[in-house]
Amino acid sequence: MTHQRSLEVTNGPSKFDLMVAQFDGKVVDFTIKGINFTEKFPCNIQGVSCEDQSREGWIVSGYFMNASDVFWKTRMEIGRKFFVLFYETKKRHGRFMQADQMVGLHL
Repeated sequence: MTHQRSLEVTNGPSKFDLMVAQFDGKVVDFTIKGINFTEKFPCNIQGVSCEDQSREGWIVSGYFMNASDVFWKTRMEIGRKFFVLFYETKKRHGRFMQADQMVGLHL
């Protein structure tokens, strides 16, 4: 069973593309690795917040696009298409936030 804790982002947009996605609605892809799969997902970015002073670490919120409900329930098993993740543009790597980590965030 794949849980949100075991999902990680192994590739994603550059800092420029991430910001363009936030301001102009450009769709960006995140490659997600789970226990039994690695796939690229197009995403609509809703918000980007600076996570640290490096200006390379971000808290990113958005929605996965074009993910069928059947696929979502059987492969991802995280119960929703909305996501929040820590993402490093320099390494293009990230991890999903858990609900208890989101307390107090303004998304």
